[in-house]
Amino acid sequence: MAYKKNRSDNSAHGRAVILRSALNRVALTTIFLTGFGTACSNPVATPASTNGSLQYFGYALVDCGFDDPTDTVDRRNYVTEVASFSNVAQMCVFDPSENILDRLQLMSKNNLKALLSIQAIFFVGSPDATQGSGMNFAIHPQYQARWEHFVSNNNLSQNISSIAAFYVADEPVWNGITFAELKIAADAIKASFASVPTAIIEAPDGIRNLQVPLSIDWIGFDRYAVAKPDIDPEYNRELALLKSKRSRSGQKILLVMDAQWLPFYGEAGYLPRRMKAVASRYYNLAKSDPDIVGIIGYLWPSGFDHPDQMGARHLPKKVIDEHVRIGKLITGK
Repeated sequence: MAYKKNRSDNSAHGRAVILRSALNRVALTTIFLTGFGTACSNPVATPASTNGSLQYFGYALVDCGFDDPTDTVDRRNYVTEVASFSNVAQMCVFDPSENILDRLQLMSKNNLKALLSIQAIFFVGSPDATQGSGMNFAIHPQYQARWEHFVSNNNLSQNISSIAAFYVADEPVWNGITFAELKIAADAIKASFASVPTAIIEAPDGIRNLQVPLSIDWIGFDRYAVAKPDIDPEYNRELALLKSKRSRSGQKILLVMDAQWLPFYGEAGYLPRRMKAVASRYYNLAKSDPDIVGIIGYLWPSGFDHPDQMGARHLPKKVIDEHVRIGKLITGK
């Protein structure tokens, strides 16, 4: 999950803040070290859930103006594809003048709530080679006016039940957002909607320097190419480090599930069908940890990071069936 410039043939918005993988930080050696190079011949155990906090299941890029280039139709909203087994979906906002009422209503009609990405309202980015992402985001000098305009333009006070959480910033440390700037944005959101959760996802390399404002409710990180996240030592060390960064009790973990397949997975001998076991293991981790509030799969459409990338919608049927099973167990759909 990181900042990415939107492809001009897929959006008129110019720039999008989107949950996505930082693929430049993943090497084939990492895949082998985390188990992608070894076969998973044994079935994945599925013990009974002990996590009463686990409430949400959904995907990134469900409503972010991105047209999957691997299909034959111009489709930029995938709500109806995931509605039967999800209850949360990422919706992206790129400008404070955007009207999202029709999009929120479509989600509500399909019993979904928005993970509303609003980084573009509060922050402005510029190239910066000193930052891990190559971009530096600073608080917009007119952030308060932009936020108030967006809230008013969409009558959010009357439509707030359609929003599961505000996604405040993507990989803030990795993108040069300071603690003070992150706090300004999160505090402004909480001043308007105190009861709605606020969320951030950090890059693995940014966790050590992460500071979490009191006004943030959900935190997560986005490590990919991990075959067995429920038992992988490095992954669980990063998860433990993330938890140690919480600034108060009650702050929950939003688990980012690897729900894609990339060509370099195949180079490591990891075929698309094996993403079924990966999904099962993310679910095992989520349902056994009372700190985890939901699972967000990265990602639903294909072709966002690489021409041959498979999003969840194009994974083999048995993998999709496992996603559906997991989603229905969590959402009760």
